[in-house]
This record gives sequence, C-alpha cells and structure tokens, in this order.
Amino acid sequence: MKKLREGRRCRNCGRPAGPRYCGFCGQALDDRQGPFWPLLKELFAEWLSLDGRLVRSLRALLAPGRLTQLWAGGKRAPYLPPFRLYLLASLAVFSTALALDTLDARDYDVYFGDELVSPQTSGAHRGTLQLLDTKTALGRWTARRYSDRVARLRALPPQEMVDTVFSMMLKSAPPALIAAFPFLALALKLLHWRRKVLYVEHLVFALHLQSALFFALAATWLVARLLSLGLTSSLFAYLAVWLAIMTVYQALALRRFYRQSWWWTAAKVVLVSAAYLQILSYVLGVGMLLALWKV
Repeated sequence: MKKLREGRRCRNCGRPAGPRYCGFCGQALDDRQGPFWPLLKELFAEWLSLDGRLVRSLRALLAPGRLTQLWAGGKRAPYLPPFRLYLLASLAVFSTALALDTLDARDYDVYFGDELVSPQTSGAHRGTLQLLDTKTALGRWTARRYSDRVARLRALPPQEMVDTVFSMMLKSAPPALIAAFPFLALALKLLHWRRKVLYVEHLVFALHLQSALFFALAATWLVARLLSLGLTSSLFAYLAVWLAIMTVYQALALRRFYRQSWWWTAAKVVLVSAAYLQILSYVLGVGMLLALWKV
C-alpha cells in the first residue's frame, strides 16, 4: 500500500490523504489548478458519464415500470437517481412551456368565476378558459379570503389577466409538484397496503411516472415545432400525450412493478389518476393564489 505523501491533506476535511483521493470523504486531491487540457478532459469525462446514465435511464423509461423495477432490485449505478432524473425532466418540460406562444384571450371565452370577462363574439366555436372556478371549495375560499385582490385581478383587461395567472402558475408548478409527490406516494402505499413494498419505492414509482410524462410532453413540443403546429393544435397534442401516459403507460407500469391482475391494475389506474387530478387542482390553486399576490 502506498504511503500518504508527507504533509498532503485533503482540502475538504483537512485530514491526511493520498495519493489521489481522500480516504475519509472521498474527494479527489487534484485541486483543478493545473494545466487546462487535463481539466477539460476530466470535465468531458464527467459529462459523458452523466450523458450515458441519462441515455440508459431514458431507454429504461420507454418500458413502463422497468426503471423502477431496476431501482428496487438494486441496479442503480448505471442510471440517474430518480430525483435527479425528475429534475431534468422538469427542466425540459417547463423550458418548453416558457417557449410556447402566449394564450391570446381573443381566441377564448375567458371566465373569471361565473362571469364571462372576454368580449362575446359570434362565429366559430371558441375554447374556454376558467381562471377562477368558484364551484370548487378552494375557489370559493379564495374568493372570500382574498376578495380585494380578486377584485383587482378581475379589473385587469382580459389579456393581462390571462398572462398574470398563467405566468404565476408556471412559476409555482415545479415546487408545488415536488411538494405533492409524498402525497401521491402515500396514495400508492394505501392502494397497495397488503404488498411488501416500501414507501420509498412508491415514491420512486411516482417520480419515474412523472418523469416519463414530462419527457413525453417535451418531445411533443419538439414535434409540434417541427410541424409548425399552432397553439391550439399543440395543446390538443399535449392533451393526447397526457391521456396516453396517464392511461396506457401508467397501466403497463403498474402491472409490471406491482405484478397484479389487469382488473386490479385498471381499477388502480382510475384511482391514481383521480389522485393525480387532485394534485393538479392543488397546483392550479397555488398558481391562482400567487397571481392574486402579484396584483
């Protein structure tokens, strides 16, 4: 065994270390203050390592439930950690969302509560935007609790109102979805309470399902751009992909990972999707509250 260089200490923990790595904290002793080319080579090697794991993770995601199955079976080193994969998927989908054209209020019947706030026009059927749904408990509570701010938001022109609400929803969605993951994992745990599956495995399943959805939506944006689809056509494409992931992909993933009959799997697809819709309504509610704080 090689002896430690005399006086050589780790710059991270301060303990004697060598020859290349610290035996206590694992940090490399190379302080990256040497020539440029060795540094560039090391950075490129690290990037290739990340890129290789990402490619393997994406390939495994193509088989519903496979990546979670590998993770639960202990095969983790060749793939990105679940949360890091989810962060990359979030970066991809929310970056594409920011690149979308803004919603034109003139193309929609914009409702604020029960009131139509956009000008009425005759002719072709138009889409509907519901900015504050007072038929829900959260909507009614918001209207009562923040009545002054609701009135100020209601006084804005329709286009400014739409821009304010949707910009705040995009900003609030990433942290709100992360906060909602433990509840989705809890729902999975309750649905499979008889099976010997750890809570963290349910959490990883939820992370992988959401990652697959986000990567699919980001790919849909790319295809929509290549085909020069308009905003309305792009939104229909997103809806179709979302439905495909939350029905077909989720069913196959549940079937592979939890190994239950198709009847049980179909029933749990409905229940998990219902829980997911509740989470989405929570995210939209947070976005509305933040929009109210902005006005």
